[in-house]
Amino acid sequence: MISIGNVGHVLGMSSKKVFRWYREVLSGYKEAEKTGALHVHDLETYSKGEVHTIRVPILKPDNMGQHMNIDEKHIDGEYYTILSNLDTNKIALMAKTVKADTLYEIGRKFGDKCFVVSTIARDLAPNFAWLCRQLFMNAAHVADKFHIIRLLMDAVQSVRVRYRQDLLRMKRLAREAHKMSEQTRQAECHANGKAFRAEKFEYPEPVLSNGDTLGQLLVRSRGLLFVMQSDWTKSQSERAEVLFLQYPELKNAYNLACAFRRWMSKDQVGAPRDRKEEQLTAWIEKVRKTNIDELLSFCETLTSNTGPILNYFRFGRTNASAEALNSNIQRFINVNYGIRNSDFFLYRLEKYFA
Repeated sequence: MISIGNVGHVLGMSSKKVFRWYREVLSGYKEAEKTGALHVHDLETYSKGEVHTIRVPILKPDNMGQHMNIDEKHIDGEYYTILSNLDTNKIALMAKTVKADTLYEIGRKFGDKCFVVSTIARDLAPNFAWLCRQLFMNAAHVADKFHIIRLLMDAVQSVRVRYRQDLLRMKRLAREAHKMSEQTRQAECHANGKAFRAEKFEYPEPVLSNGDTLGQLLVRSRGLLFVMQSDWTKSQSERAEVLFLQYPELKNAYNLACAFRRWMSKDQVGAPRDRKEEQLTAWIEKVRKTNIDELLSFCETLTSNTGPILNYFRFGRTNASAEALNSNIQRFINVNYGIRNSDFFLYRLEKYFA
């Protein structure tokens, strides 16, 4: 992607002049604006006596295929739902809403194209689950592996954050107790006619064997919890040894997370579904024995989405192409220095990605 500014520099022209020239003459945007083609797919909804227009900049039935992805993208302060083709990486639907019933009304315009879809990769959001069941009745749902792993790592990091917040709370309470003590001592000094000399607040933080305090240890351990133990650097190994000695619960959470990641690794695609389900059940049972709240919440997500998760091992599909598409859209935004005219931006987005 080349920015308008770079084009202007090559031509020796003002970037603003080149931009206006492209928008007004070359792009076809003005003709589309005059004919109403920009808003031809927009949907009007009614709520509490008011009319709301849902912007649908892209609706391309021809971009539908056997393998589809659905995801959301945050653009200019709003969330858009994007339905894209895994094989061509082209957008079939882009709508300025994440509401399932509204998306269903828009998606019905695909007609028989919906029956072509055999797999749909999605995250675990209930609105997308309902929408895909209603629109793509012949499609197998495949849970996005990267979304699941992200939820897992968020759970592990939440254990670390919980310990850090406990330390910060203890320090805050100690500071408040010191402040109260100083106020009491000051009042006593004034009552007895003595001079008051304030004492500086000190909070002892012992230094651990690797040179970190407990607070520093918890902050600096964030990165190593994302990495498998075999990929740790020497300093990460040393810090992890100290961390897990101080917080055994965090060690349990990390080890369980690593076991789950190995269970869902790419080389397990094609493994028998029954065996993978038994392994998942055994892993969940181990988590329940540890009684780690953050991981127990993650297990609830697994048990309510077991089918789509196990379909990963059958089809080996992820939402990676949808994430890559989101990244390309973001780069498109950055190259064009943001979104100044939303209609023109969405018009160009449709030409470029659909």
